Amino acid sequence: MNRELRKAMAGLRRHIRAVLLEQADKRDLPLTSRNVDDLADDLFESIQSPKVTVPSVAGPLTHVQREVLHGCAIGETSAETARRLCVSETTVTSHKRKVYARLGVHTAPEAVAMGIGLGLLRVDKRAAFAGQLVVDGPFRVSVSATPAGAALDVSHYLTSVLLNLAAAAEEDGEGLLAELVEVAELARSAQAQGRDSHAAHERDERAAALLAEVADDGVIPVYGPQVGRLADRLREIAAPRPVPSQREAGAA
Repeated sequence: MNRELRKAMAGLRRHIRAVLLEQADKRDLPLTSRNVDDLADDLFESIQSPKVTVPSVAGPLTHVQREVLHGCAIGETSAETARRLCVSETTVTSHKRKVYARLGVHTAPEAVAMGIGLGLLRVDKRAAFAGQLVVDGPFRVSVSATPAGAALDVSHYLTSVLLNLAAAAEEDGEGLLAELVEVAELARSAQAQGRDSHAAHERDERAAALLAEVADDGVIPVYGPQVGRLADRLREIAAPRPVPSQREAGAA
């Protein structure tokens, strides 16, 4: 592959990522940056493959199937979707298989991407995370309880970082790639030589410079009353919670 073709293909890959990020943000879908990156790579590889055909939708999704697809978009497990829909987990799993078949995909991220493209998803992140969205600007942050503690959803911020990276790559893709490769090499050297080695210090300096350039030093600002909401939500989550056996004993 000659240089011009490589540049054209790299530009196409960046464009696919940018479109996915734009559509996810426009529809307010809480896709993670990793999922967006994986989807972009899958679509890019599909475009290059001469054997790939555009899948045809076998039929419209039923109401329940769209709710299952909605669950995939907001990161629900099959068990969580089953509780929300008041059906069994087996039923949800069955519906997922049917959704994948009708959309011509094999995984949940692919189904979400196809759902966006076909206009099947209309997810309001604020509604999906009712009571969990504690910071609404300049970057949205949602906080939810997990069995082991808390989970902070900072996908809105990471989307901004990815867009900044895409812009930097568009301006000087070869320079950015060379910089990232050098940081990766320094990271490998630091792992072998130890945390106090010259390689480790240089790795940290180069990484900090990149963070300053594309991610505002990696800092998410939280202003005014949002600070209190964030603190209140974390205190609520941090409050002692009985384990299932304790709840059952108390009920008995």
